[in-house]
Amino acid sequence: MLSAGDGRDGWFAHAPFDRLVAWAAAVAVPRAWREQTRIGAILVVPMRLHGQAWVSRYRRGQRGALIEEARAPGNFIPLTATPLRPWKSADARP
Repeated sequence: MLSAGDGRDGWFAHAPFDRLVAWAAAVAVPRAWREQTRIGAILVVPMRLHGQAWVSRYRRGQRGALIEEARAPGNFIPLTATPLRPWKSADARP
């Protein structure tokens, strides 16, 4: 399945998910991602904070909290609500 939109909002219509893999670096895991995953779900999320970047693997615990299980160096584009290349219309070409 594929969805276009602000990824920070997740995809409520198809939740809950067993796995979530993000492709943009966040300063914190968006609340919607935590809420839209099952207990025991695995989330792989690039993180960026204070000039440092890494990729974390989290598991959603029995009480809903995210538990960081692993961390590795890595860097991705930032997670932002601002389009990198805003188009004039939906059918405009780059």
